[in-house]
Amino acid sequence: MTTVAAAIYREGGGCRIVVAADSKASDDNGVLSFRTPKLHRIKSSVYAIAGNDWVDYFLEWRRTGNLPPRIIDLHEEEVDFAVIEAAPDGLWYWNRTFTRVKINDDFFAIGSGELVAMYAMKELGMHPSDAVHAAAKVDSHTNDDVTVEVVVLKKRSRGDYPGP
Repeated sequence: MTTVAAAIYREGGGCRIVVAADSKASDDNGVLSFRTPKLHRIKSSVYAIAGNDWVDYFLEWRRTGNLPPRIIDLHEEEVDFAVIEAAPDGLWYWNRTFTRVKINDDFFAIGSGELVAMYAMKELGMHPSDAVHAAAKVDSHTNDDVTVEVVVLKKRSRGDYPGP
């Protein structure tokens, strides 16, 4: 699969979300592997993806607002993906039913190396990119070609930032 890690940082009177992801993708049998982007900036959000080809339908939907025709034939057993959205209004998780769920934690990870990445960020204080590198050391579905994106959180009308 892959490893994606995200963290919210509150510092210097501002607030930002840092998202990091490796670039490894493989075929269904795990024989063929190649590098591909896992972080996609669409409008003011960054979408970090993990999973199978269904994530392409998700990204197309977020870009255009149109659900592709194949989504009508959705077979849940075929759908295996997760998405982290870093947005100006906070950190969000999109599941395989295209449902957006607010993340009220400062750290979150998805993919085959998510447990390593979460431990690295929460317990060892690692930056998301370092957490993905740590996952790459033990997870054969994660490589050490890591990309990072940053989204600045927008202050709410009451003067604070979204999040926990």
